[in-house]
Parts: sequence; structure tokens; C-alpha cells
Amino acid sequence: MEPQTSQVVEAAVDRIGILQILNDDERVQLAPLFERRRFPAGTICFEEGETMNLIGIVASGRLEVKKQAEHSGTSTLIAVLGKGAHVGDFSASRRMGNYSTVVALEETELLTVTSEKLEAFVEEYPRIGVKLLKAIAAVDAIRLQNAIDRIVRLS
Repeated sequence: MEPQTSQVVEAAVDRIGILQILNDDERVQLAPLFERRRFPAGTICFEEGETMNLIGIVASGRLEVKKQAEHSGTSTLIAVLGKGAHVGDFSASRRMGNYSTVVALEETELLTVTSEKLEAFVEEYPRIGVKLLKAIAAVDAIRLQNAIDRIVRLS
């Protein structure tokens, strides 16, 4: 029998950066929002430019994040994300086009939550919502700093 989504969330919480900030009761309230999505190896999970409208957390597997160069047509590896990492960030709440292409490097399971579900949850539980947004912002700040460091090393 396959585990419930809430069991997958709890089993992976020690590796899910944006959920570590929540206590057990808060995670129990949040877990039902997630849906599980599986991607076979080599599958494009999200295409650059398409509207994602969700945040996804890697429950298992690995994802490759690539950015298409504007003029040359080549793509640059931005990151390889493993268990606990998230994709989607704030673009889910603003319904912006995805800034990169995300490909499953191996069979990957994502825990996803749509922006609509997340926004409704934040309205009902604003304290938990603020904690989540702070955690996402902290991870994104680290990713931005790493990207700046890479640019500086290349120049």
C-alpha cells in the first residue's frame, strides 16, 4: 500500500528546508494541501516560459534546472536539486512564467501545492503562512547569493 501524502511529508521533513521551520501541528495542517506527482527520468517537469502556478518540493529523486540562453540557443545548468529542495518560489503566487526548464534526472516525486491552495491556507492560517514565506525567502536568498558568487568567479 502506498503511503499517504501526509506520511511522505512527515518522512521527508528533516530534509525539506522550507518545512523545517514549522512545528509538528503546523505541518499536519499543511500536509493535506500537497499532491504527489511523479516524473520518470528525462521528463520535462516544467518548461521555461510556461506558468507554473505551484510550488513543488522534491520528495525523492533529482531535478536539473536549466536556463536557455537568449541568443545562442544553448542552455546553462543552474542547479541540481535533490530531496527537500523546492521549485516554484514566488512565481506561484504571481503566476509568472517559469524562468527555467526543470528536468527529472532520475525518477522523481514532487509534493506540489497550487498557488490557489497556498493563498487560501495563508488567509486561514496567516502565522504559518508568514513562517513559510520567510523560509522560502531565506532559501531563495541563499540561491541568489550562490548565483552572484558564480558570476563573480566567471568574470
